[in-house]
Amino acid sequence: MERNDLGKCVNCGAGLQPETPTTLKCPYCGSVLGISVAELPEPVAELAKRGDANQVMERMATNVAKNENQNQRITVILVGAIAFLVIIVAIWGPSADKNPHYASLDSLSIDTTAKKNKAGADSNAAEQRPFIISALKELSSISVDKATFKKLYADARKKRDEFSNSKFIYDKTSPRYTNVSGVYAYIEAHTTDYEFRFRTQYVAENWLFIERMTINTDGENTGLSPSFERDNGDGKIWEWSDDAASDDELRLFINIAKAKKAKIKYDGEKYYDTVTITPKQQAALKRQLQIYKGLLLKYDKP
Repeated sequence: MERNDLGKCVNCGAGLQPETPTTLKCPYCGSVLGISVAELPEPVAELAKRGDANQVMERMATNVAKNENQNQRITVILVGAIAFLVIIVAIWGPSADKNPHYASLDSLSIDTTAKKNKAGADSNAAEQRPFIISALKELSSISVDKATFKKLYADARKKRDEFSNSKFIYDKTSPRYTNVSGVYAYIEAHTTDYEFRFRTQYVAENWLFIERMTINTDGENTGLSPSFERDNGDGKIWEWSDDAASDDELRLFINIAKAKKAKIKYDGEKYYDTVTITPKQQAALKRQLQIYKGLLLKYDKP
């Protein structure tokens, strides 16, 4: 046993009382602890060696009492410190929450963080969407600044689908109905992205049952095989395609817009027909490409 433990019962932890010069007894659990002279504090050990039992017991009792008093003082100090901390928190905690200075600092911190996040989201929009990077790369030859975009966008014809909440952006010269021949592009705007779509409309007196088409731009041919839908009325047949543009097709539409001459050959089951893409249609296609690029660059945002 260590000397520091002489005042405590090893079984219940209560303070021990001297019983004989070489034993201590617990008044609570009745345990008796025998100790050797070597384990006694030096002054008490000297008394024990001289055989003065009464003084040994008196000195040991005094040591035990001192240990108990010291433990009580430590307990009182700890309780007082805890009570002091509780009072400090109770006084200053609510006042800090109600202090308008602290509230304004918190609000400023939140607002600043929100603005930084928004700015980062806007400036890095292209990095967050790989398809935007790819599309902008293909559109590098299409020039448009913010002022030009705003004018073109304001002049464009727009239609909103109340069920899907999508917005469709057309050039003002593009056909409004399917029973009119035409070659044009339009943009389908969703909540977070945009889709460039290319539409062809073939109107004639006889069916072709179109299976594929070939676009010739200044002598260069590109084949496409979109799905065609059909209808008829008033002695006319209508066949049309309407598809979202891939990156390769986006490049083709740029070539159509810039070509000196552009034509489409519609190949049917047995017959074919060739239609010229007019300069007016080419100009409309270029305007749609400019609007599309401006939207990807977020020129429509404040």
